[in-house]
Amino acid sequence: MNAGHFHAVGSNDSLRFHFENIWLQDVHCNMHKGGNNHAFDNGLIELFGKEYWEELKFDLVKRFPLVKFTVADLQFAISEARKMKKELKQADQIYPTKMRVALRKRYNERLKLYA
Repeated sequence: MNAGHFHAVGSNDSLRFHFENIWLQDVHCNMHKGGNNHAFDNGLIELFGKEYWEELKFDLVKRFPLVKFTVADLQFAISEARKMKKELKQADQIYPTKMRVALRKRYNERLKLYA
């Protein structure tokens, strides 16, 4: 599995680290099918609903059209991301759908890259 980006980072590098832009995606689709956008869209709609998909599709890019990160910003974010990964591994659970969205929003706040 890969970390697939809903919005390609080539077209908007600002969303590279945004947790609502990063989703689990199989390697074949991510690397050999150009992201397999149709299946990606359908999977998000099936899991989280069309309203949330529309928010990701249309509003996420509008909210973060161009974000510049400093080295210090990225160093802090990497440190926080490692802590989050450790916490999630220790929790060792599968979260319900609504909780997964809430966690992504909370973790974005912790990264402090997207004010």
